[in-house]
Amino acid sequence: MRPLLVLLWLVSTSSIAHPHAWMSLKSEIHIHEHQWRYVDMTWYFDPMSSSQMVMGLNLTGQVPQDMLDNLKDGLVDSITSQNYFSQFQHSQLAIEPLRLTDAEIFQEKTEIAIKFRLELPEGLAVTSPFSWRTYESEYYVDMQHRALSDINITVSPQLPCTFSITEPVIDDDLLAYAENLDKSDNPSIDNLGFTFSQLITAQCSTSEE
Repeated sequence: MRPLLVLLWLVSTSSIAHPHAWMSLKSEIHIHEHQWRYVDMTWYFDPMSSSQMVMGLNLTGQVPQDMLDNLKDGLVDSITSQNYFSQFQHSQLAIEPLRLTDAEIFQEKTEIAIKFRLELPEGLAVTSPFSWRTYESEYYVDMQHRALSDINITVSPQLPCTFSITEPVIDDDLLAYAENLDKSDNPSIDNLGFTFSQLITAQCSTSEE
């Protein structure tokens, strides 16, 4: 059985090609004492998926918060079981977040969103690049930061930092392959979602450099 999070995203029966649902992402990277410490992530479900998650309610009105709260534990469990649908690196070496905390679920206009914090291991110096990708491996779900302004860095003490989004380079053949996959198909290409994922990279400098 697919994880709960993916099942919730696949509720639309009208979608044929991959992807079948869309997520808009926002991220805030937190730096403390010259170390990468945690990332706050907010994931917005597309309006159709959002409506199906709350049993088809019209999201032009406000969904009762208790109905949203009933979704939270299942979403958190699914995100955690799938390694946060993300791959993180520090200085090009893979790292694993320590835990997911501070989860909350809310409605913003016609979209349902989940916000949470991923705590990072200690000792990740800001002078080495920190990067990650967020994606669903079979590309049933498109997960993207829609603009560079959807990423922010909070620094204490203040340091000069930069960040970027590297967009995937997809050739016409691969795009046509994804577009012709039915919802019931399992992609023959391993980790198709990785190929379509963005790479987020951040780095800072210190006065000691």
